[in-house]
Amino acid sequence: MSAEISRLQDKIGALRVSLNLIFTSIQDGVRSYLDIYRHDFVELYDRALTAIEKDLKILEQSPDSARRLYAMIEHEEDSIDFINEISRRCSDAPFTEIMDSVVADALNAVGFMARLRHDAGLNQSDQFLRSHVDRLRINSSVIPEFVDLLRRSVPEESGLERLMPGAESLLIKDNSEDVGSFLDKASEADPFSESRSYRYVNGVFSPVKLDDIRSVEEFFGYSGVRQHFEHHFNGFVRGEHNIPLLVSSLPGLGKTHFCIAYALRCPEITLILPDPEDLEHGLQHLINKLALRRERRFVLFFDDIDPTAVNWYYFRTHVGGSIALPRNICVALASNYEFPANICSRGLGVTFPVFDELRCMEMIEEFLYSMGLKTPRENLIMTIAADYVEQFGQHRYEELSPRTLMRYLDIYRNDREKRKKMLEASTRDVIVKPDPQAFYVFNIKLMKAIHGPEIINQLQEERLKKDLGII
Repeated sequence: MSAEISRLQDKIGALRVSLNLIFTSIQDGVRSYLDIYRHDFVELYDRALTAIEKDLKILEQSPDSARRLYAMIEHEEDSIDFINEISRRCSDAPFTEIMDSVVADALNAVGFMARLRHDAGLNQSDQFLRSHVDRLRINSSVIPEFVDLLRRSVPEESGLERLMPGAESLLIKDNSEDVGSFLDKASEADPFSESRSYRYVNGVFSPVKLDDIRSVEEFFGYSGVRQHFEHHFNGFVRGEHNIPLLVSSLPGLGKTHFCIAYALRCPEITLILPDPEDLEHGLQHLINKLALRRERRFVLFFDDIDPTAVNWYYFRTHVGGSIALPRNICVALASNYEFPANICSRGLGVTFPVFDELRCMEMIEEFLYSMGLKTPRENLIMTIAADYVEQFGQHRYEELSPRTLMRYLDIYRNDREKRKKMLEASTRDVIVKPDPQAFYVFNIKLMKAIHGPEIINQLQEERLKKDLGII
């Protein structure tokens, strides 16, 4: 028995070394597991191997300890407890499948799979890592062999086993001969390959479809703002910068649509949609998860931020602070409010001008160009804008904004009779223009609702300073 115990101890020692190399890294001087999906399973497996190693030493000194298969001989958890827990974790997927997935995820995280996918050739370190993957798979039969040793060391009539059924299957099947095909298959596996956009909730990434987001080709007006978005995300993809994008405007002007659409326009970008709360305590954890995937570009889009309610400590730490934001990650923030000065200084600030009758007609003009009109007449543009404002006055729309104007224009595009009616109205002697007062009243009401009544005094003061040449 001594020789068999020694052989198992050697396999466990080699297996734990390979687990350490594949699944751990040093963070702040402390060894920790890579923050990959089901890393807790790897940690449990490692603890099980440690417990088996300890129980083998006891078995070598006291062969009677093999009865732990039937009885609890110590107060603390032992190898049987850990093996049972692994069996429970394998109730929804076989041990082989789980281990293959965590190995593939770990290799993806360190860029191994990206090099394999792109035929870049495996360097010396990659070959070294591959050898440890091979050994991990070969030595994975440790648990079934340990259980078999215990069963052969105690009489069969000892009673009911503590061990849950299925321990014999806790190994990676078809191991030594299959490492090459496993790597080929795993190279195609990527946790972020299923979608271009993901929700991030409670530490979990879930694919999400954003079917309601218009493509950038369907955005009209606000040309200066659109250029900022395009240049910013293109520069991030090219590796020129990863400074944050800070977008502020009144509701309904398009900041959410612009952030999402322009990010997804770049095929290299994967969009992550965390909760606003993750901008605080969860930011470090989220960044750590994505920093491992250096071959990907991530945009973290935090929408509907209230700058006055956010603890900006974690953001300042990672953006222009003591810790550099990984180059493969860019943060975009959108808010109905202005950002604090010490936050604006760390990124590119983009502010949407208010939506008035001029920007309304500018959007309509570009929309008509997109429909194939070579030279949209001003009378037609004004007629459409006036009709839109009139429908707002009839409470068909809840706000005067690019958001509701696009809903109006979608109807216009698909309603032939409406297009004919607008064209005829635009040829009359008297042309109705969009009412500027309607936009003014709505915008003032909206500003008061968001910023409070004092915003009017602030705007009047700024206007006076501008007229006097002070600002």
